[in-house]
This record gives sequence, structure tokens and C-alpha cells, in this order.
Amino acid sequence: MDVLALHIEYLLRRHDCVVVPGIGAFLNVEQAAALDDINGVFRPMTSEVRFNSAVSHDDGLLASSYARRQRVPFADGRDMMRRAVEEMKGILFAEGQVTVGRLGILTAENGVVAFKPFSTPANIAARLGLLPVNTLSHAVKAAEDADDINIYRYHQQQPAATPVAVKPAPDAESHKRFDTDRNYYIPVNKIFARMTGIFVIVALIGISVLLPFGRDQRVDQASVVPVRAITQAVQQHTAEPEPVTPAPAQPAAVVPQHNSWHIIVATFHNHDQAQDFINANNDKGYTLSVISSGKTHRVSASDAADKEPLVDILLSKDFQSAFPQAWIFNSDK
Repeated sequence: MDVLALHIEYLLRRHDCVVVPGIGAFLNVEQAAALDDINGVFRPMTSEVRFNSAVSHDDGLLASSYARRQRVPFADGRDMMRRAVEEMKGILFAEGQVTVGRLGILTAENGVVAFKPFSTPANIAARLGLLPVNTLSHAVKAAEDADDINIYRYHQQQPAATPVAVKPAPDAESHKRFDTDRNYYIPVNKIFARMTGIFVIVALIGISVLLPFGRDQRVDQASVVPVRAITQAVQQHTAEPEPVTPAPAQPAAVVPQHNSWHIIVATFHNHDQAQDFINANNDKGYTLSVISSGKTHRVSASDAADKEPLVDILLSKDFQSAFPQAWIFNSDK
């Protein structure tokens, strides 16, 4: 059933509708971005997963996903899909609900199947960074309203104004004048002065980079050299090397053939659980073994270097009666 949920999640990322035969269809519903003039908010695009129990016919999409993933013919993929769907329906109508991966929960009440998603459209948009944004006109109006309120409160809190004598503006002649007898007055344009200052700073930086200030231009004329050590190193380097006797050739080792294809009959997240499954099913006539990969432990009933002989075993009636949910796995991928 967990594999069925993974197929549904994978297909919903690429298709708008995924039908689970006999149960219903999962739909991708998207809402375009819209402007809320009343509240002054620009709402982003949203997406959610919905469910329709009226659409339950087999369109082949889910069966194709099984066949493509397991690398088996379409008919075999459809059989695997039907077994997984029957298992989900049995749990759904027996317990009243079943979890569909990370999408949500299917519930059954009085024969009516409904779906409760784990995430709302607003939560999904927020995780993607898509949040509602106030429009510029709404923000400006809110700021203006706030300013009007603050000004009104300020005037309400001020005491009554009292008449103040207005002093006449000082005469321009009363200010201290520039003494032209003792100082020179040279009118300089402010823009010109700024441009001149910038030019001087750039010129100083360029001169400091180009001229070798602070560099030691002297060349070392003498030093203490270990002549004896250098002479011995040169003699050892030029000495004729000793002949090396080649080692006898070793015969090439025979590499055993690696069986990378397996028929998997069960999958566990604990090695002890996989071993308990083997102990309980050793009487079915197949040699079971555990294939561990990280935290996943798979139980193999048969292995081979090629896939074709395993397909014949998988489709045989005896094997299907013993392990109806078996599938083929390649450990090299």
C-alpha cells in the first residue's frame, strides 16, 4: 500500500488527475493569483489536492506507472496495481480510514469515500514563499489615515495658543560682514569644488598604486649557501640506478559472476523483522535471503545475473500462490 501512495504522489507532480480504480480520483486544483480590491491585498497563486469518488474508472495511468517502475509488461503492472488497490480498499472499509502517503487521509462512512488533505492551499503557498501582499494604494491610504490620526491627537493634547510678540526680521546690514580689507574673497562654484576634490583623491590613489613606495629595490648580492650538501645531492641524483628485477606475473584472478537481479517478496526497515519473515516462510520451497541497502532490508526469494529467468519464476502459478506481491529488483541501480 505504501508503494501505491508513492505512485500517486509521483504522478500528481506531473498530471492533473490520477485515478485509483474502484476508489476515486485525486485532482490537482490551482487558483490563479488575484487582486482583492476590498481588502487591498494581492493574493498569490495557490494549489491543492482534491478528491472525487465519482471518477473511479481505470484509465491505465497508474498501471503504466507500476509497469514502468518494475520494468515488467503492462498486464503484469496492472495486476500489481489491482492487488495494491484491493489492499487499500480492504483497510479503508474495515478501519474507516487509510493514510495516502503525505497527501492526506481517505475516510469511508456509510459507503461514501471522502478525502482530508494534510495541508491547506494557504499553507502550501506559505511554504513556497508565496504570501499575500498589500497593494500600494492600500498601504498609502493606511499611512495617510495613521498620519491624520496622529496629527489630530497632537492638536488635542496641545494647550491653547497664547499671542506672542513677533520680532522684526534682523536687518541684513546687522550681520557680521566679510572684511575685504583684511581678507581676499574668491567666489568658487560648489559643484566645481566637489569635482576637483574627487579628481585629487582619485589621482592620489592612482599614484600610490603605480609608484613603488615602500618596496625594497635592493637585490641580494650574497648569501650563505650549503655547497657540500648541494654537491652530495647532485652526485646521488646523477648516480646510475640499480637494475630492478621485474616481479613474476601473477595469474589473473577469476571474478565470480555477480547476481544483481532479485525477486523481492517483502521489504522491512529492520533486519530482525526481515529475518523473522524468512523463518516464517522457509517452508514454501524457496531459499530466502536478506538484501540490505542502508536502512532498507529486502527479502529475496531468487537471484540471477539476468532478468529473464526471474520473470518466468515470478509469473509461475506456484510462486504467485506463495508470494502474490513479489516484484523484481536490480541491486546495482
